Amino acid sequence: MRNSLLGLIVWSSLSTLAAQSGFWAPVVPPRAHYRIECTFDTTTALLKGSSTITFRNTTPRSMDRLALDWSVGPDKTLSVTANGKPAPLLLAPGQKEVSGPLLLQLPEPLQPGADLELKLEFGNSYKSDLDLTRIVLLQGFHPKLWWGFGTLDDYTVRFTVPPGWGVVTSGVLDPATGVWTGHDMRRFAASIFNENKYSAEHAQAGDVQVTAVHTAAGAKCAQLVLQTAVDVIGFYRGRFGFYPHRSLTIIPGMDYPAGGYPPATAVVVIHGQEQMDKKPEAHFRWITAHEIGHMYWSNYVLAEGQNSLDWLLIGLGIVADREYRRTHGITAPVGNLPENYTGGMKEGIDTTMDLTDEQQELFEGDFNNVVEHGKSSAMMDALESTIGSATFDRAYRRCLREFHGRRMGWRDFEKVCEAESGEDLSWFFESWVRSNQYGLYSVAKHESTPKASGWHSEVEIVSKGTRLGRVPVVATFADGSQESQHTDRLAGASRLSFESKSPLKEVKLDPDNKLWMLNAEPPLSAVGLERELYRL
Repeated sequence: MRNSLLGLIVWSSLSTLAAQSGFWAPVVPPRAHYRIECTFDTTTALLKGSSTITFRNTTPRSMDRLALDWSVGPDKTLSVTANGKPAPLLLAPGQKEVSGPLLLQLPEPLQPGADLELKLEFGNSYKSDLDLTRIVLLQGFHPKLWWGFGTLDDYTVRFTVPPGWGVVTSGVLDPATGVWTGHDMRRFAASIFNENKYSAEHAQAGDVQVTAVHTAAGAKCAQLVLQTAVDVIGFYRGRFGFYPHRSLTIIPGMDYPAGGYPPATAVVVIHGQEQMDKKPEAHFRWITAHEIGHMYWSNYVLAEGQNSLDWLLIGLGIVADREYRRTHGITAPVGNLPENYTGGMKEGIDTTMDLTDEQQELFEGDFNNVVEHGKSSAMMDALESTIGSATFDRAYRRCLREFHGRRMGWRDFEKVCEAESGEDLSWFFESWVRSNQYGLYSVAKHESTPKASGWHSEVEIVSKGTRLGRVPVVATFADGSQESQHTDRLAGASRLSFESKSPLKEVKLDPDNKLWMLNAEPPLSAVGLERELYRL
């Protein structure tokens, strides 16, 4: 009787929570359409706008509260109506300033299958933190629905600036109407610039409008990245069968050529265009291909968490630009990826990748370069070596097909790789993703003995590291012939046999550097030690 009563109380509590659910995020949120009209006053640095957000509740539950990615305070304002009725922000009594996300109370619950039209009036004063002598990137210039993770939505935007000022956005411009449109956009951004200081160059990559904004000093580099972008889009379209957007805008970033980043859908920033002489042309071709790769990985396939980029999508994006580099003979140092990872290991940095946001904040070291870019790239190379290039390519393309507009985590990626390879790969992903393990193999001994038909050679490979993988071993013989075998992933020491017409001359481990192995044991990091003790 007591258990039955307890069950009734629990059921009643759950029913009450369901009836008064407040804000909740669907696994697959409804697709929204944003119609935005805004103006930017370059004298006051004030942006004023109105927006209409429409969507249908495609979920099986009603919604009575929504969240908006916006803030309110002295510099930012917002008022909202929902289906023609006031929709108040849920602020504490007397609270006049709050960072987003903002909670919005709908005047009546939005039932499954019903349509919602939000009308928003908003303003944002940038004067205190805006340098209008440079091109200005406006990433979050309008209120956006917030679900706690990325979604793909559609946009129709009119962005007005004073005479003498230019604007570029994530969308495709219709010159007749002055309206920018974009579909499948994770985030829609705009940039404004003084036309006396900046120019915009345009090109077509099939049906994709490509624009590069630059200063006079950055014109040569802008031409290079513009031409490269056209070539990269064509290459990716040929490789994947599609390009996900109808536009691409390239804008300059900071002065020094340190790389770039993708701030929004169909927008990439390339740093150091005015100091092109400090890097080889190959650097700018590579970083252009790399950032465009993120139009697939983070703006087509979405990150699992709140960040637009994570180590998994960065690693998959690097695979895209890696193929472009291989095909186009770009061999100059690009991003120092191997050195970042192996260098971090040699310093004792814990390279465990599966960290919470809080753990990343406490991370001591350069997580972005050592782990998100360095180790993620190493992992992709090692995975390709483990399951084979053809299988890896099938898994890669399958993820693009199946996770369009959806979030993909590393366990999702693991399942696809296992499905394509037919092999349990938990040993690989656990060691790479959830540990600080590394590869350290060496040739313990080798010998050749003559036979009536030629030579018999024995090679012993010893693992001194903690990661167990399949290491390619290439034996080169005196007559120039070669033979390749792999170590067993479970063997601490592998003994390989080779038959040849001439004696063994040389043995190389991982000659293509696909496993990014260390050549000496790194110090044990304090964080790594704590984790090992905790597991005990």
